[in-house]
Amino acid sequence: MISRKFSLANGELFSRLSRDAYLKPSEFCNLYDNYDIKFISTGTTQCYVLWNADDLIYVFRGTEPTKFEDIAADIKFFKTEADCCDGEVHSGFKGALDLVWDDLLQQHDYVDKNHEIKNIYFTGHSLGAALATLAAARFNNEDSIVYTFGSPRVGNRKFRKSYKPTTYRFRNHNDIVTRHPLEIVGFTHVGDLKYFNGEGELKEGFSRIYMFYHWVVGMLHGFLKFEISSFKDHSSLKYNYLCNCAMFWAKKEKAREERKGNLIK
Repeated sequence: MISRKFSLANGELFSRLSRDAYLKPSEFCNLYDNYDIKFISTGTTQCYVLWNADDLIYVFRGTEPTKFEDIAADIKFFKTEADCCDGEVHSGFKGALDLVWDDLLQQHDYVDKNHEIKNIYFTGHSLGAALATLAAARFNNEDSIVYTFGSPRVGNRKFRKSYKPTTYRFRNHNDIVTRHPLEIVGFTHVGDLKYFNGEGELKEGFSRIYMFYHWVVGMLHGFLKFEISSFKDHSSLKYNYLCNCAMFWAKKEKAREERKGNLIK
């Protein structure tokens, strides 16, 4: 059973699921054969539903740059009524979720009738992160837990205030997608921010000045290397790599503290 509390192990698992959601269904299912899996697709919106005796996980596929419909969903950023709660949300993201919503409900009912599910999770990268956020809001379950990676802004401030699910939002350094749609047009983020700085360190509880400083430094480094870090930082592979590194160093630090404690005794 997956822990309900935030953990880097969860971050690694969900970043891996979000990364692998871009794979073909046969490849994805081979990697997670310890779960029952249903692949839901309309051709433009895709979601893997995984479940076992305890956990139900919705993994939404992100933007596929070769698919016009995915790109259209990203750029169609007019606000529309959220329906599921107060406020307004990104019309393109809402429309993309609408395409698979009935199938998601049907699958949810099937799993709920046949298993005593204890935990429900939503995850995704990029467009998949936005869909995971909206899906969790629609299910309207305060016990739902959401892990997103490189998520764009989904709704306005009123939506954020009425949004209930526990959400952990990972952002990598200068990831350009996390800065859109712009706040100036009324969009804002939801959830507890987990930020990887330019050195790959996971940071929490910092100011916007801190983020702005790292953004400037990152852009300068990218300019000198003839790279555009804001696009490079959006990679689902990079998110999983960083979560793996953070988990490794956390385990190493914990072991060091335990050895130190034993020496004191």
